[in-house]
Amino acid sequence: MARGYSIHPSIITREEEEGTLLFNKDTDDIKLLNQVGFLIWKHCDGAHTIDQIVETLAIQYPEVPMDTLRSDVKSFLEILLSRKLLVPAEVRIEND
Repeated sequence: MARGYSIHPSIITREEEEGTLLFNKDTDDIKLLNQVGFLIWKHCDGAHTIDQIVETLAIQYPEVPMDTLRSDVKSFLEILLSRKLLVPAEVRIEND
């Protein structure tokens, strides 16, 4: 098993012109995601590890060093977790 994240069950997601709006109906917390934030968010489905999310971003943004991507993704996920927008999830890794 590896570490990943899932969307907190109290989250309502709505796409707006300015970005993607996340609303936690339990805490009334609101977060607006930009395009990169939304790309990370949509992979927080309990099926993707942090490394898989970083690899996806590396394909989209090859000019950004992998260490920078990894650090930025982890920091972003920790912020969402602390604001109760995500919950930790164990992701099963299939062996080939």
